[in-house]
Amino acid sequence: MERLADDDTRPILRSKTLMEVAALWRNRLPKYDAAASHVIATDNKTAVEVATEIRDLLGE
Repeated sequence: MERLADDDTRPILRSKTLMEVAALWRNRLPKYDAAASHVIATDNKTAVEVATEIRDLLGE
């Protein structure tokens, strides 16, 4: 949510309150989980750390 707070490139989020964005995410989460073959936690990680984890997961 913090990352998206000032992001005006996402039209669907421009006119929504923080509570509406949270509700949208909660409603979509089961679909994201069902579609995902892997889930990587990104909290408190740098972009490089996340990329490295993805690379390692894919066996590259």
